[in-house]
Amino acid sequence: MLPGGIFSSCHNLTLEPKGILDDNAVLGNDAGVKMYLAGIYLNLPVEDFSYYVDQGFKNGNNDWDASKHWLMSVDGEAVGWPGGIDGAGGFGYWPYDQIRRINTLIESFPQYKSNYDEDAYNAILGEAHYLRAFYYFGLVKRYGGVPIVDSVISPTADSSVLMVPRNTEEECYRFIQKDLQFAMDNMAATSDLGRANKFSAAALMSRAMLFAATIAKYGSYTKSSSDPAAQAGYVGIPASEANDFFTASYDAANFFDTHPNSYQLAGE
Repeated sequence: MLPGGIFSSCHNLTLEPKGILDDNAVLGNDAGVKMYLAGIYLNLPVEDFSYYVDQGFKNGNNDWDASKHWLMSVDGEAVGWPGGIDGAGGFGYWPYDQIRRINTLIESFPQYKSNYDEDAYNAILGEAHYLRAFYYFGLVKRYGGVPIVDSVISPTADSSVLMVPRNTEEECYRFIQKDLQFAMDNMAATSDLGRANKFSAAALMSRAMLFAATIAKYGSYTKSSSDPAAQAGYVGIPASEANDFFTASYDAANFFDTHPNSYQLAGE
C-alpha cells in the first residue's frame, strides 16, 4: 500500500499574464510611452510627394515611405485613376484608429502624472495634441469638414453616440488650432531625433492656419455654391474669418523669431 499524505502550497497562482502590457506598463513610464507613440508617428500623413496613385503613400514596412511612381504625385492629393474612377481608393483615408489611440493617451495619461516630473508630463500631453492635429490636418485637406472625435467612444455605445456628425471645415481648423496651441504651450523646445517639439507645432500651426486663411479669402466660389455641403459649411470657410486665420499663421511663424536661439525641428 502506497503511503498517503496531504500537500499544501503557498504559491499564488493568480498572476498577471506576462505577454500582455496593461496601461501602467505602457503609460506609466517613459519607455512605454515612446513605444506607444512610435506607431502613431509611423502612420502620420507626411506628404513628401512620394505617392502611388493606386496605393496612396503605403509601400513596404513604413506606410509613408513610398518611392516616386506616378506623375500625379506632384500634387500629393491625386485620387483614383486618370479616368476619374476612384478605383484606387483615393477617398479611403480615414485614420480614426490612430486618432482613437491618441485620445486614449490624452484621457488615460493623467492617471500616471505622479510618475513624471511636471515638464515631462506636460511635454507628452502636448505631443499627443500635436499628433492629433497632424492627423486632422491630413483629413480636412482631403475632405473639408469631417467628424471631430476628441474622446474615446465605447464600441458598445448607443448608435446616437457612435454616429458622430460631420463638423464644418471652419470648426475642424479651429480644432486643429486649439490642439496646436496646447502643443506650443506645453511641449519642450528640443526633442529626440524624429519626435516633435513646440517648434514643430508652431511650424504646423503656421501652415495649417495659412491653408484655412487661403480657403476663406479665395474660396468664395465654394461658399456661393448651391451644393448642400457648401451651404452647410462642410466645405468652405466664411471670408470674414480670413484675417483671423492669417494672423494665427503669422503669429506662429513669428514664434521662431521670438525664440531665435532655442528651437530645433524634429529630425535635426
